[in-house]
Amino acid sequence: MLLKAARQPRTPLHQDPAAVRQARTARGMSQAELARAVGLRSSGYISEIEHGTRNASPGLLAHIACALSCDVADLERKKNHQCPACGYGYDDAPNGKVPLHTTPGSSYWCPKGGAGLRSAA
Repeated sequence: MLLKAARQPRTPLHQDPAAVRQARTARGMSQAELARAVGLRSSGYISEIEHGTRNASPGLLAHIACALSCDVADLERKKNHQCPACGYGYDDAPNGKVPLHTTPGSSYWCPKGGAGLRSAA
């Protein structure tokens, strides 16, 4: 008999798996009830999201937040850094620079995007 390999944790995740689980249990919902509420066929998908082996898309995360009556920000994974100009959250960049990004809530490019993190002395 062949055994299927367990899914490995995904990185980077859009969601904080513990926050999704905590919000669901605080609401008194089972994984199956949450799956039905967001239009998924299987509670296994929710289980994988809560264990960090499946990445919830931003759209699905918004549906989950709506079903749990909470803000999407409560379920999102927290970022390691913030842009000094606009507060955009991002993880470590391999080149040590702030990634190019638009300012939150607009379509305008942030002036600090692509800039180095260290100031010239």
